[in-house]
Amino acid sequence: ESIPGVAYQTDIPAHSTKERENAFLPLQSPIWHIRGNQLPREGIPGLHTPTAYRGTKGAPFAWHFENLKLGAINYLYRGRKVWFLTEPGSFDNATEAFSNVLGLEADHDQFLRHQALHYGIKRLQSEGAPTIGFMQEAWQMVVVYPGAYHSGSVRRTLWPKPSTTPISCTLTQRSTSPAMDAATKIRSRSRAS
Repeated sequence: ESIPGVAYQTDIPAHSTKERENAFLPLQSPIWHIRGNQLPREGIPGLHTPTAYRGTKGAPFAWHFENLKLGAINYLYRGRKVWFLTEPGSFDNATEAFSNVLGLEADHDQFLRHQALHYGIKRLQSEGAPTIGFMQEAWQMVVVYPGAYHSGSVRRTLWPKPSTTPISCTLTQRSTSPAMDAATKIRSRSRAS
């Protein structure tokens, strides 16, 4: 079932200048190429190159994790976005919680893909999956760490902030991904300025 006037589009190619122009994005990406990036300049679209997404006001994005449990860097050009993320180390607990709610067996990685599941973080937390919620503002970057389930919704600029307080997260172990390390450094520098 769909909600009239609400849409969320993902995986819009945004690597080349022409693709960015077609996606109505600035011609230069603020996060690509990441200084010190060890990934190849060409490769699997959306994995080694940027993609875009867009949503109308109120558009939700359902609980999911990135393909191959990889991380992602999300830059917001306008509006606001509410995010909910699970702690990457609680992936198995979160998977079990989703499986229990849906009455489905998690027999493959993308068992949530077509479920459009949107439900509160209290259930995840009660089943051993620490989960946080926060607001992303325009021109801010969100780094989703590998193995973190996430969901949320698009907000309008004029809507009031939710009662959650924005937080800063710190990893307890050093990331092994040069791209993630670079993204963390970039985010830290932007917060300092």
